[in-house]
Amino acid sequence: MLALLPGLLVAALYEYHAHAAAGVFGFPLDDSWIHAQFARNLATGRGFTYTGGQWVSGSTAPGWTILLALSYALVRDAVVAGIVLGGLCQIATGYYAIRLTELFEVPRPVACLAGTLTVVTPIVVWGAVSGMEVPLAAALVLAGLYHHFRARDRSGIQRYVGVGLLGASALARPENLAVVAIVVVGELGGRTAIHERVRRFFLGSLVAALLFAPLVGFSYTTIGRPLPTTFYAKSGPGLVRAIDTGDSVMARRALLTFGPRSAASFWSILQDQLGWMAWLSVLGALVSLASQRRDLAFTIVATLVVVPYAMGLVAPQRLKPDNVRYAAQLVVITCPLVVLAVWRALRRPTLAILCLAAIAGVCAVRTAQRAPDFARSVKNIEELHVTTGRWISRHLPVDAVVAVNDVGAIAYFSGRRILDLEGLVSPDILPYRSLPDRGIRVVMDKRPNYLAIFPNWYPDISRSAALHEIHRVHISDNYISAGDTLIVYDTPWSRIAEMTGYNQAGVRLSATSERP
Repeated sequence: MLALLPGLLVAALYEYHAHAAAGVFGFPLDDSWIHAQFARNLATGRGFTYTGGQWVSGSTAPGWTILLALSYALVRDAVVAGIVLGGLCQIATGYYAIRLTELFEVPRPVACLAGTLTVVTPIVVWGAVSGMEVPLAAALVLAGLYHHFRARDRSGIQRYVGVGLLGASALARPENLAVVAIVVVGELGGRTAIHERVRRFFLGSLVAALLFAPLVGFSYTTIGRPLPTTFYAKSGPGLVRAIDTGDSVMARRALLTFGPRSAASFWSILQDQLGWMAWLSVLGALVSLASQRRDLAFTIVATLVVVPYAMGLVAPQRLKPDNVRYAAQLVVITCPLVVLAVWRALRRPTLAILCLAAIAGVCAVRTAQRAPDFARSVKNIEELHVTTGRWISRHLPVDAVVAVNDVGAIAYFSGRRILDLEGLVSPDILPYRSLPDRGIRVVMDKRPNYLAIFPNWYPDISRSAALHEIHRVHISDNYISAGDTLIVYDTPWSRIAEMTGYNQAGVRLSATSERP
């Protein structure tokens, strides 16, 4: 446990800086508030709804959302629930980094430094206090690999516990399906009888499928597609869209350009996270392939190559240093490789511990230096998104439908029904995403009462003479938000409702809220 303490201390430093900057403990992304909104609804008996009464498969990480709902039910505070749960997952990530390192026959005192290095990497610290699914995805991948390969040379249920944990990790990040595939296909290798390898392959596939199947079934039931709306809203012009549209040029570009580019981007991410120590992970990978645990080594190396490539095929814009949270489970896999490289080079426990302690210390200092950036992110979200949500709660009718392009904090704090212009939690908006004028088309077709948008995202909407600006929030030190100005507009349909007393659905408006 002492080996994991530095990670918790750096995470506490992040929170200290955030509170000093924003005056509150908050989240560094608007996406965190999306999880919080779903979690609060689940915890308070509203089911998997976002706003309104319709259930929607709108969380790409439903496993995290459900755990956050359980945590919220206990503490009744989304931020506290997210931080506590994130810290526990950070500890689990470090613990399983230690256990995975030991499978390479590294002594426990040396392997403990793998846990230290893991919990002080920037993405793991950020994830622990972000309210996002980052540490859960990382912990489940490390736990799955450990349990699966610990049982590799033995019969029993533990190997399938490992596959099950990997299947569960795909409920924290769908990209982890590629990790599951690598491990399950790996069952076909080895020196056991062919019928035994085939049996393990099918049993492993079945276990993973049974864990992921509820999400597929829920998505089909609610939106008519196998994956959550967020997947289709964010996937971009990759292989999935190419198959949907029959675009062979896009498919070829995904295979030959997007995939390799994404794999190269992962190396940039690794250097950003570990600095020069990223080269030690390369050395560790080479050493591991020559070890007695080549089965585990091949799986780790394949994961570090295949998963970034696969991410590029599906979502070309996803894997870049700004979006490192999508690759946290890959970053933590490299930490045992760093320790293995140092151990095999030195072979003396005391010397290896001193060297690795210095490496972890350097990483912790580099991570701590990013605390002001985390604080700026929290401050931006509080001053822009949270403030707008609270203003809407005070000033717009409780029956109002508000169209937004960042749906997290505005939905959480406004209490109003939300129309998501990006389609993350509004599945009927997804068909508009390929249209060049999709913003104004959605507004004209769906007729929301109000809009709360970044005008730079939708210049066609912001220039429309039919809309009247009624409120704006501007920040001068934007670091993380999609724009530095959020504007609330009323629409012709809000003015019709105001004159008649009924909204466009024929529902009488409540008079309990103050008018703008």
